[in-house]
Amino acid sequence: SDVCSSDLRLRRNGEAFRLQLTGLACDRYFDAEGCVVGFNAVLRIREVSGDRLELIDLRQRYAAIEGELSGMRALLEAGPAPVWIRNADGALTFVNAAYVAAVDAHTSEEAINKGAELLDPPDRDLAAQARTQGALWRESVTATVAGQRHLLDVIQATSPQMTAAIAIDRHEVTMVRADLERQMQIGRAHV
Repeated sequence: SDVCSSDLRLRRNGEAFRLQLTGLACDRYFDAEGCVVGFNAVLRIREVSGDRLELIDLRQRYAAIEGELSGMRALLEAGPAPVWIRNADGALTFVNAAYVAAVDAHTSEEAINKGAELLDPPDRDLAAQARTQGALWRESVTATVAGQRHLLDVIQATSPQMTAAIAIDRHEVTMVRADLERQMQIGRAHV
């Protein structure tokens, strides 16, 4: 264990150390500090409490949230639908690969730095109004995706710090539906 190897290095080489330890019940924390005093190796173990205990708890919660955020970003990045996040000022801070392809950018950094927008100005204005009101915005809009006009179902959710949006492309569904109706009309004409 870390304590044993640190204690051994302290006794042999005089190397001081400080470790944070977790109790067997995982609800108690300890500081272990080893140092040389005179010709003696001293190991001091203290239970952590108060502000230091709160700091440990905050660090653990931060690490858990950071892990969840990393997983969510990986999921959003891999998804087929364009996703974007704006800060409280409305500036793009995250776009996924589908968004990059939709706005004909090469990288997410390029799309963010250029402020490449997927939605047309009138729809962006409506989304911005909803954002300033802190309201959920859902709308079917037409936008240029990779150089072609597509029907998109856009959902935008707002929090005090950011706004996240996703655009579900309905172009293929619309095309298949139109083709099916055309085939049905042809079938009716032959009957």
